[in-house]
Amino acid sequence: MNKSFVCLNITAYAYFVIATVILLAPFMGIGNNKLPFLSLNIVGFVIGFFILKTNKNLQKGKYWAWITSIIISGFMIMSIFIFLGIPCLLGLINKSSRLFCSNQY
Repeated sequence: MNKSFVCLNITAYAYFVIATVILLAPFMGIGNNKLPFLSLNIVGFVIGFFILKTNKNLQKGKYWAWITSIIISGFMIMSIFIFLGIPCLLGLINKSSRLFCSNQY
């Protein structure tokens, strides 16, 4: 389960870094219109914050956070974060993590 915590944290902070780079893109002369970059920035920060909040509640043993983390890991496997999604999903579906999250509501 610890590798799941680490993978989710790395993914959340990667989203923060990507969102920051997207925010700085128009100022580096990449695009003229700043609205699409700003909206992508907001989406990146919201996704990163949601993953961090889910990870925090997963560490407390919340069942809904376990289900949400499995869904997030599934999306990570289908994206560029595949190298983080597979260990995260394997850590979430083992028997000890299921017991940890199902006994605490």
